[in-house]
Amino acid sequence: MENSEINLNKDISDLFLSDARDFLIRYQNLKESATHIGLRSKLFVELLFAVECSLKSLIFIESQLDEKETYKKVKKLGHKIEYLISNLKPESHTKFQELITIDLNYYKVFNRYLVESELVFREDVGILGKHYYSTIANFVWMDEIYSQIKTFIDYIQAKNPVEFKIFNISEIDIELEIEKHNKLKQIISR
Repeated sequence: MENSEINLNKDISDLFLSDARDFLIRYQNLKESATHIGLRSKLFVELLFAVECSLKSLIFIESQLDEKETYKKVKKLGHKIEYLISNLKPESHTKFQELITIDLNYYKVFNRYLVESELVFREDVGILGKHYYSTIANFVWMDEIYSQIKTFIDYIQAKNPVEFKIFNISEIDIELEIEKHNKLKQIISR
């Protein structure tokens, strides 16, 4: 039973948005214990992953392509936040720039390894140089980034509201749910 009317873009968007929220929760839960410089840089990476997942969520919501083509597109963009941003619709692109003020071309996921090596070898100026102490080592700065990401996630949530429905178990279309699951499995396995 193949139902070509099933579009999983919203469902996949919900999964990415859930991941983004989880990264923010992990940041909040771990920030008090991140006293070591290497751990603080890894904590910042949690925030970068939250940005990445929220952008992917928004791309799925805005996509006019089917979920398979959207998935291929997002997968090809990978972890490159600047590429994800460039794939937003103009309104969302503008909103992102209003809400997220950090220069994401400067901070990247791989920076955590560079920061740790700079500290080990005691280099004063490296990829982040002296900016490290006014940014990643500064919890006020980190909390501001957290707040910006949270606000951006709220923007996405408004575009993709969660639908809560009360229904009887007998109303669940098991065949449709199995078909959606199988379709999602096919998309991800390619």
